Amino acid sequence: MGLSLAIGGHVITDTRLDASLDDVDENTLIATMRIVLAVATLLAVMIDPGGLGDPHPFTLLVFYGYTAQSAIIYISARLGGGLSDSKMVHWLDVFWFSLVLLIAGPLTGFFFLFFFAISTAAFRWGYDEGARVTLACAALYCLAATQAADQSELAQMLLRATFLLGLGYIVSHWAQASINQKRRI
Repeated sequence: MGLSLAIGGHVITDTRLDASLDDVDENTLIATMRIVLAVATLLAVMIDPGGLGDPHPFTLLVFYGYTAQSAIIYISARLGGGLSDSKMVHWLDVFWFSLVLLIAGPLTGFFFLFFFAISTAAFRWGYDEGARVTLACAALYCLAATQAADQSELAQMLLRATFLLGLGYIVSHWAQASINQKRRI
């Protein structure tokens, strides 16, 4: 379902659900938050690598990779490129966050990064995309959680997966309501 806008005899069509005149500002805002999260996670690992327990040799490489991708998306958003306005971007976030959890462990604070991917997918593309990202995040978190050493960790991970599902679906619902209100206006 797309929206069309006629400006000066030119028709601009946007296939996103929440198309508006300030999309570039929205793209830049999300890209800015993505780069802030990437740099913050990279700094956290650089300052306290022992906080991850016994870090995998590729740990820093994964964080550098996510930071580089975030910088490319930020530059694209600032230049008005289409990369920052693609569904692929939040799926790349899910990929990197899953990789981080596989390397750093499912009980690290990096678990909360999934909520960024869920929120950006839901508020930009609506309930269906938010729900898909929520399911993927929960499934990938459970996959990373198979590294659990004992039953107490397993219980915490099941609780986190449940929170991902619950909050992800609530955020997706609210995002769709926001999109629907924008359409009515």
